[in-house]
Amino acid sequence: MTEDQQTISVYNKNIEQYKTLVAATDLDKNFELFLEILKSKAVVLDVGCGIGQVSSKLQSLGHVVYPVDASLEMVRVARTEFQVNASQRTFDQIDEVEFFEGIWANFSLLHTKKKYFPENLRKLLNALKKNGVFFFSLKTGNGENRDTLGRYYSYYSEEEVLDILKNVGFVVIKKTNGEDKGLTGIIEKWMGFFCIKR
Repeated sequence: MTEDQQTISVYNKNIEQYKTLVAATDLDKNFELFLEILKSKAVVLDVGCGIGQVSSKLQSLGHVVYPVDASLEMVRVARTEFQVNASQRTFDQIDEVEFFEGIWANFSLLHTKKKYFPENLRKLLNALKKNGVFFFSLKTGNGENRDTLGRYYSYYSEEEVLDILKNVGFVVIKKTNGEDKGLTGIIEKWMGFFCIKR
């Protein structure tokens, strides 16, 4: 399993705090751009769906959404409070082949060890249909570490990510960046990548 069990446990234990954080956060410009690129009534994988707010919005717009998360508590809240059919799955269990027209992975891939990053990307590439869109975001930095809550993070430079994406076979069509305050209350820099499967 490529997912970090301690990280999953932190999310399970801090679900109420996470819900409060999400409630105070608007869906961002990355999501708006994802919607613009996505074809109408697309089949979308929301990997690391959290409590399901993005999946709920996609569903309301007519897309067919498959929300998945490694945290059982996240899945429970997504099902009961956002009325999306979320399931507990890890990156290892993404085994669909050319099934999705869009994949949304907002701050989820960063919780796996760097050595598993290319493997996880290949699974997502395989799951995506030709010309499908894939968005993911990571925290900017170097190395691997745990935050003050005990969550595991892999940090990357833009050049590092672009090199891996090229080797895996994704074509990057747009890059974004910014900084935000997360569950720890610390402001950190991030970067996002919009990719296409050719």
